[in-house]
Amino acid sequence: MKNNGVSNGAETVHIKDSGAAVINANTVDIRDGGAMLIKGNTISIQEGGAAVMSAQSVNLREGGSGLIIARQIDVIGGRVGVAIANHFNGTSQLAIDVKAAVVLGAVAGLTLVLMRLFLFYRNPR
Repeated sequence: MKNNGVSNGAETVHIKDSGAAVINANTVDIRDGGAMLIKGNTISIQEGGAAVMSAQSVNLREGGSGLIIARQIDVIGGRVGVAIANHFNGTSQLAIDVKAAVVLGAVAGLTLVLMRLFLFYRNPR
């Protein structure tokens, strides 16, 4: 692994109690660590997390991820924001519930409208 936290094209990457920015490997095994972006064939995460994962098979135990794209996803006690898969096994808690998503969307929309109005009236034509 390079010093800047980017692993590119490795056969196997093992991370324990550490983190990486980008991992591109055939097999990735993370224990108590994390990564921002992981791309590989087989990804296994235990008590860790990743922002975005793309793989053939993902095994997530007591960890979390924002986005997982895979053919097979196995989750035990994890949190997943968005999962796109052919087969999803296990139970996962949503990172955000429906009420919070609606409130967040309404606040974001209102903020955008107010900012547009402020900019429109601030710079008259």
